[in-house]
Amino acid sequence: MSPQTPALRNTAIALALSILCCAQAPMPEPVTDQETELGDQMYKELKAKGEIVASSPRIEIDRQAGAKQFVTVEDTTATAY
Repeated sequence: MSPQTPALRNTAIALALSILCCAQAPMPEPVTDQETELGDQMYKELKAKGEIVASSPRIEIDRQAGAKQFVTVEDTTATAY
């Protein structure tokens, strides 16, 4: 075996790292338990009735107002909202 030059060794390391970094994890299986199915069904029913609004010109105003109404206080005994 011949001695490797630092440039060749660095190239091999960079190639190995790039291959490892590009590997992708498989997509997780979708959750299909009873609670999730019930929640999806209820969401679809409420959206069909117009009780859930997907978008609104007031959505940003509503988010800002909601953020101001809740204050998180943490204590050593409990967390209150």
